Amino acid sequence: MNNYKKCGLICAAALSVLTLISSFLLNGVTLTGPASDVLGRTLTYASWSAGNQWFLITTALFCTIPLLLKWSRKKTLSVLFCFGVVLGTSFVTKTVVKHLTQEPRPYTNLGRTR
Repeated sequence: MNNYKKCGLICAAALSVLTLISSFLLNGVTLTGPASDVLGRTLTYASWSAGNQWFLITTALFCTIPLLLKWSRKKTLSVLFCFGVVLGTSFVTKTVVKHLTQEPRPYTNLGRTR
């Protein structure tokens, strides 16, 4: 079995374990009710990792993984290029969907009646 398959299997197993653990930890959580302080903070910090607050830190961490694993230059550049394409595509997709839907956030409509 080559390294790519091993890495893929490890990632799939880790995702499965995290999903299983989170399903037990978040049992009974309703999306319409109030969130506990712990859950609220956890979700806030998780969303910050992709937002303005920690975006550069998260991106830097992902970009240093190939360097820490001492991959070849060709493999590192290939992975970083793929990461850039995925990141760019996600930004374009998000922008297009936001532009097409143009649905205001609920908190911006608090005082308005329909």
